[in-house]
Amino acid sequence: LTADRIGEFATPLFGLFGGPSSPRPEGHAGLPFLRYHGEVGEDSDAVVEFCCPVDSTDIEAVRDRFPEMTRRDEEAGREIFVSIPKASMMTELGFEALHRWLVEHDEETDWKPRQIFLVDPATVEASEPVYELAVRLGGR
Repeated sequence: LTADRIGEFATPLFGLFGGPSSPRPEGHAGLPFLRYHGEVGEDSDAVVEFCCPVDSTDIEAVRDRFPEMTRRDEEAGREIFVSIPKASMMTELGFEALHRWLVEHDEETDWKPRQIFLVDPATVEASEPVYELAVRLGGR
């Protein structure tokens, strides 16, 4: 997937899984997100995974409803994240801030960034956060 196709890929999925019809944990823990398995840019492509947290009690119901989806269990872990305002969505500032923090704190990561959308970018002002960019600590 290249950068110019992210919206085409993700928008329908966020619409389907972001609403009340999909069972998810409440609050921030239940927000769907994108996980990048490589660098995505105008000239480079990589695997991008759409992820939607589900309560363990709802896994079978979700599997029955969406049999084509892959189920993956992940243990809780430590992460760092940075909030990205609408005005900075198309820049590398978030990645640079995460990298700088990792170096300054001598931490390792698997560097599979997660992009957790908080709101629809069309609904907020330029200074308001649109998504969080996060990485898991520990270098798994």
